[in-house]
Amino acid sequence: MFNRTFRQITEDEGLTPVEEARLFGMLNLVGADAVINCWDDKAFHGFWRPITAISQGDDDTNDATEGDATWTPLFPTPPGTPPYPDHPSGYNCITGSMMTAAKDFFGTNQMAFTVHSNSSGADRDYDRFTDVYRDTIDARVYLGIHFRTADVQGAVLGKKVAAWATKHHFQPVG
Repeated sequence: MFNRTFRQITEDEGLTPVEEARLFGMLNLVGADAVINCWDDKAFHGFWRPITAISQGDDDTNDATEGDATWTPLFPTPPGTPPYPDHPSGYNCITGSMMTAAKDFFGTNQMAFTVHSNSSGADRDYDRFTDVYRDTIDARVYLGIHFRTADVQGAVLGKKVAAWATKHHFQPVG
């Protein structure tokens, strides 16, 4: 989905083939590194998702929580709740990394562009790269897929991966 978005941005911005190669190299390297880090954290922490935590809230060790066995997320099953740990949000790890790399590449956060969802077919218009991960944080919570902490920390992880890669690997040549 984001490579599709950036193909349109490169066309709109008139990037040369060399600039396009550098941009897509940055985007996909940080995306891959963010996913690796993200799934390492998921395996280590093993946090439950909202569907489990809310429906089984009576069975946890916190007397202040109550379970609601009838609660379901807005995102129906299938595809529904993914069958792996909540924390951190993989989607936001990727989104945070790619949007931060784009901001670093273009030297600005200001960019008008459209993201087209391959799954829903919906288009979302943006004026800043950082608005994308702010939007996806909310979307994943509203759908009931993640707790907000998993989304925010996923975006932070992605941003940190992109910042590190830009500093260490994508310096100007000259």
